[in-house]
Amino acid sequence: KKWKVIGLSTFLIVAVVLAIVLGVTLGGGDSSSSNVSTNNEDEGTTTTVLPTDTPPKDDVSAPQVYKAQYLASNGPILAKLRMINPSVANGYSSCIDLKEDMRNALWHYANTVIVRDRDSSYHNDRYEKCDPNNPSQPVWYGILEDNVAFSMDESTAESASAPAPEAGGSSDAKVKEDSFETNNQVDGVDEGDIVKSDGGCPWHYANTVITRELSNDWYENCDPNNPSQPIWYGNHEDGVVVAAMDESTAESVTASAPDAGVSADAKEKEDSFETNNQVDGVDEGDIVKSDGDYVYAAYGDLLYVWNATDGTKGISITKMPFEEQDETECPHNYPIDNEEPFLEDQPISLSSEEVEEFSSEEVEEKPDSTESVQTISSSSGTESVQSTSSSSGGQRNRRNRHHRRASSIYWNPCHKPKPRILSLLLKGSRLTTIVSEDNYRGFGYQGGNEEESQPIIDDYSKLTIRVYDILDVPTDGSPLTLLGEKEIKGNYDSARSVGNTGFVITTSYINTHLFAGDLDRYRPQYCGLNSTEYEKLAHETALKNTEPFLERMVEEMQLQLDGACDSIFQVSAMQSGDNDEDASNGDMLSQFVQVLSFDMSSNFVDKNISTNVAGAFSSGRLSSVYASQEFVATLNVGHNYNSASDNWDSATFILGFNISGTAPKPFAYAEIRGSPLNQYSTDLYDGHLRVVTTEWQWSAVESRTTNKIFVLKVPEANGGQEMVTVGETDHLGKPNESVMAVRFIGPRAYIVTFERTDPFYIYNLTDPAEPKKLGELEIPGFSSYLHPVEIEGDPFMLGVGEHVNATTGRNLTDPAEPKKLGELEIPGFSSYLHPIEIEGVPLMLGVGEHVNATTGRRVGVKISLFDISDPASPTENATFVDEGAYSSAGNDFKAFRYLPVSKKLILPKSEYTWSDNGNFDGFVVYNVGLGKVTPSYEIEHANSYDMYHGCWYNAYMPARSFVFQSKLTTILSHSVISTDLENGDKLWNMSLDEGLENTACASYFIGF
Repeated sequence: KKWKVIGLSTFLIVAVVLAIVLGVTLGGGDSSSSNVSTNNEDEGTTTTVLPTDTPPKDDVSAPQVYKAQYLASNGPILAKLRMINPSVANGYSSCIDLKEDMRNALWHYANTVIVRDRDSSYHNDRYEKCDPNNPSQPVWYGILEDNVAFSMDESTAESASAPAPEAGGSSDAKVKEDSFETNNQVDGVDEGDIVKSDGGCPWHYANTVITRELSNDWYENCDPNNPSQPIWYGNHEDGVVVAAMDESTAESVTASAPDAGVSADAKEKEDSFETNNQVDGVDEGDIVKSDGDYVYAAYGDLLYVWNATDGTKGISITKMPFEEQDETECPHNYPIDNEEPFLEDQPISLSSEEVEEFSSEEVEEKPDSTESVQTISSSSGTESVQSTSSSSGGQRNRRNRHHRRASSIYWNPCHKPKPRILSLLLKGSRLTTIVSEDNYRGFGYQGGNEEESQPIIDDYSKLTIRVYDILDVPTDGSPLTLLGEKEIKGNYDSARSVGNTGFVITTSYINTHLFAGDLDRYRPQYCGLNSTEYEKLAHETALKNTEPFLERMVEEMQLQLDGACDSIFQVSAMQSGDNDEDASNGDMLSQFVQVLSFDMSSNFVDKNISTNVAGAFSSGRLSSVYASQEFVATLNVGHNYNSASDNWDSATFILGFNISGTAPKPFAYAEIRGSPLNQYSTDLYDGHLRVVTTEWQWSAVESRTTNKIFVLKVPEANGGQEMVTVGETDHLGKPNESVMAVRFIGPRAYIVTFERTDPFYIYNLTDPAEPKKLGELEIPGFSSYLHPVEIEGDPFMLGVGEHVNATTGRNLTDPAEPKKLGELEIPGFSSYLHPIEIEGVPLMLGVGEHVNATTGRRVGVKISLFDISDPASPTENATFVDEGAYSSAGNDFKAFRYLPVSKKLILPKSEYTWSDNGNFDGFVVYNVGLGKVTPSYEIEHANSYDMYHGCWYNAYMPARSFVFQSKLTTILSHSVISTDLENGDKLWNMSLDEGLENTACASYFIGF
């Protein structure tokens, strides 16, 4: 027996050794991998062991100073996926290597799904007991029976699909029955509901309108024969909408516009029409542009162009092409009436006289002397626009308000919104539009009955670049001439132009679930399998699906993988630290961030725009984009493992692209802790990239935040270079404060942090290795935008932000013990800082919001003027609080405009009362001087009643302002107004809705 035991033991030992050796040698069929896989079927676990001393084959060419780390990919498939490191900036010397990395990323994702479902006790208990042959087995969740999803047994499902009997009572019933009241709780108290019925009265809605108008005596006093009577709001004079002005004022609109903005003895007229850009020499895309001669404005799917100084001289309207959705080809995944699934907008019944007066069909066929119709011809692929001017347009708009929409109880999955212009780039005689057409699919959309019909690149929109000729702008309403166009991939993030080169940054979302979805254990093919059997079949399924999915993905991404792929960063997990566990749920290919360039001045052959693309797969979140004249950085937020706290903290991975050549190329890489606030948190100066971040650590005791400035050396050589951190500050601000505004001016950084007070810091970055704090000012609240100005020769910083209680602030950590943190307490915070100069004094102008001193609630706009002439001792020189107001300039910095000659600040202002009285939407012009910020006048863009009840085109203009020869042009919502800059007198105004076919009334703020 002894020798038998010894012999058996020896046999078992040899068998185990052979099994291990064979496992190492065979590997699982991947001869290029040096990974070792140990598979224990009894325990149901598989571990992939990755080498730590030898870099993988595809990283041999990487600089030796970098040692690639790889994620642990536990599962049945051998997969290797690098963690991000500086070598990723080398790109690829061969597209074969790129495809291999993409393949490994898919296998890693497959391992994540398989291990998750294999080790789930819920899945084991539920699906292992599944019997698809049992007729009483619950229908598998997600399987469609006649396009209906069920989670009930088949007998119940069959009863649901049976034809419905005739309803309303039995066949022998003597009395017909009505039941249309809402199922209310209390008798006599009718509850609101989404559907109501009055039993069939066809005049109920008319009664509602009439009753409402009976209580309005404003119109009873109207005398249309009185020459001093105010013109009815919305009427048109010579095609220009005149709002709430008497006739004498209206006549002045059609007269030649006087020279405005300065007094008679003034020597200088002022111009200010450039976009509020962050970096000199880099023009940022915006919704409105001007070259000083014309204004180019994107209004939903329309591109308007008008004379900069006088909008009454004519206009050009270009409508973006749009192909309506064919609903007969639209798949539905739930029951719907195929004959008339959706009803169109239905106007109320009108009398024959009213129909004759207001019918758009009548107007189109028989224009009269008071109404002219101009059909704009189509050219160069641009749709025609019907332009109508009418003296009864305001009445028509009011009639349209009473149109009611009768729609199906189902959301229309075939609804296809109009295209919308997201951004404009302007250079010389070329205007570029970036147009988005939403790929909206509605509730329950699955892309068809088969998954193969679903797109892998699942962008929310279709982007198109169109370049137009603006050398000769028409003024008769006709469109601009189209020179070139191209459809591009991705969802729009931002756009820049440097010289004649345009850059568009987009993010594509990759539907990798189409690959991994076949591995979900609830799929019918896994019904009744135990964990081991499920893992084996899922393993085979993943390998079978890899190549077809990979080929489709490459094709849809429009990647040209037939040569070198040096324009794409190497695929990697955006995480770092001494931990090889996956912090991104396995999906490394979920996004593709791309930087696309094109020549706006090119002679486009066959109207085709040639583009160059560089990009990177990202498992993180694209936070912001910074661009200088030769460098673009995408800042992607991922994870860094903190071994001290055993937590994953936020980290920013900076991917630098070189844009100095004809095509963007991967250039450099850096990693810093925390995440930036916005694009103003990043700046390139004297060969160094400066970035301000906030890192949140919720479990920390002393402070939940860490705010720092990182100074990175940008390499001069191309490719594979790390942006090394050469300087770093300690924590900025008090405990728990976070960064709210940043502005870099030369070697200095102006930073606002906030938690209880608003510390305003000035840092000297002249020596990149030793950033030094020069001065500090504590102000309760914070600024979110800083703008440098100069007054009387002194530098100032103008801040926009919020006003808060001087001791408690908005976010109290200890309300019982409010503490005064500074000697100078100035309530408020700024969200935007802008440098200016007045009388030789350097200043920083800040704009933000005012907050109630006792409740901590936002109650108004605050403007601050910081004196920064002494960096060691900044002071608040002036402030103004507009209680009850809001300004979009606090977060939309392009809405901010400061005029250095006249020392005027132009800001959008809104006030909302949630009723039809007391609303305001427009602009305020402020006078700025040493020790003062005072409002000069307001510009109203819409009547309060019409803001609440009006009928508007389905578009919306963000607030923008321009100054041409001391004439102020403000654009907001649905109108354009020209004003005398000096005294605020209105010169002319124009409705962007005039003449548009607007059968479906949109709310004032509901548009593109």
